[in-house]
Amino acid sequence: MAYLTETRVTTRSLLVVVFSVLAGMLLHNFVICKSSISFIRGTTGQQPVRCRTSAGGEGLTGRAYELRKVRTFEGSRALPSAASCRPFSPNAGRKCDRWIVVTTIYKPTPILPKISSLKGWCMVVVADKKGPQSMNIPNVDYLDVVQQESCGYKLCRVVPWNHFGRKNIGYLYAIEHGAKLIYDTDDDNAPLFPEVPAFDNVGYARYVTAGGAVWNPYPTFGQNTKVWPRGFPLSRIKDQSTKIAAESGKALPQQVGVVQFLAQHDPDVDAIYRLTSELPFDFNPTPRRLVVPKRMFSPYNAQATLHAHDAFWGMLLPVTVHSRVTDIWRSYFTQRLLWDVNLHLAFHSPFVRQERNQHNYMADFDGEMDLYYKTESLIKFLQDWKPRDSSPSLQQRLLDLTIELYEYDFIGAEDVAMTKAWIEDLQCLDYIFPLKTQ
Repeated sequence: MAYLTETRVTTRSLLVVVFSVLAGMLLHNFVICKSSISFIRGTTGQQPVRCRTSAGGEGLTGRAYELRKVRTFEGSRALPSAASCRPFSPNAGRKCDRWIVVTTIYKPTPILPKISSLKGWCMVVVADKKGPQSMNIPNVDYLDVVQQESCGYKLCRVVPWNHFGRKNIGYLYAIEHGAKLIYDTDDDNAPLFPEVPAFDNVGYARYVTAGGAVWNPYPTFGQNTKVWPRGFPLSRIKDQSTKIAAESGKALPQQVGVVQFLAQHDPDVDAIYRLTSELPFDFNPTPRRLVVPKRMFSPYNAQATLHAHDAFWGMLLPVTVHSRVTDIWRSYFTQRLLWDVNLHLAFHSPFVRQERNQHNYMADFDGEMDLYYKTESLIKFLQDWKPRDSSPSLQQRLLDLTIELYEYDFIGAEDVAMTKAWIEDLQCLDYIFPLKTQ
């Protein structure tokens, strides 16, 4: 694959040109979509997604994404049973209570041994068909293609190859092998310290309040007030109320389900920011942890994120969207259900330095189209979503929410099947879902 040289545009006139070009590309890509399936070409290969004109009407000119139900799920809404269960493999494997999960299509980088040497952690790397056949790094369980093809999980039968969602297998592997904490990271995010900041070390964690349904955490953690995380709704990036956070009250460890660590040098931003603004930049390194309250959303990624045992159910990455979208969609879906079990998302000062693998920014832009086009509607959908009266358990709510996300065209039918397989596998592994509190 050819890669473009990194391009940064800083003048207003060039910025206008860039957005004009991108808008033209966007219009072209939408208009030529002739069927219900199209392919988005990004840095991780072609990923099938639904043609976006199906949800927004004919063409794109002068129209925004329309939030509406476009289809009805015809399958069973009942939870799967865990009647026949198989482990990943007949080999028992080692047990650890703290696991790092990575997937990669690249040969081992110098960063991977640094990650695998984090004190007190075991590491699993999930292979893909485009990646290396083997990997010899201390403290790493490498799940190669042959192992995955004979994998006993139901999930292994439905996760596509050449997609970031292969990481889902690693999450189940970690749970099967004793995980109480999972650190979800990438092979280009180098740890800044020899130990992952303790999950329960939240004596300095405080809740934040901001002026709306979304919060942009980046300005709060640094001097750059004109930056936003990948997946933040574009219509809100200039809204000052999303950048101001008043702190109040200390958070208890049991109230936090997910901790997103920020990245120095090359933080997680979208392709529009990369094409138009200056990189690299750093956040304030002073240890700090801010907790997002209920009914407020912030996107988090799969690059440097710590998950408590009670939040493992929310780690499933959808596979019918592009790999540039999947972890952000997961973050929004999961946040909505965290409310129901009295858990919260927290943002933490930088723990990693991202030495980003080479990317084609225009391909990233293409792959991130759902983020630009649908995020605001997704947030509104999740704000308004209410579980059915017949959804007594968290796992039933997880399935019900997935089905409705399919009906509103945020994901495809394969993700409904995968969610059922995920729930069944978790039950087979004796994972205990937290009890809903509301």
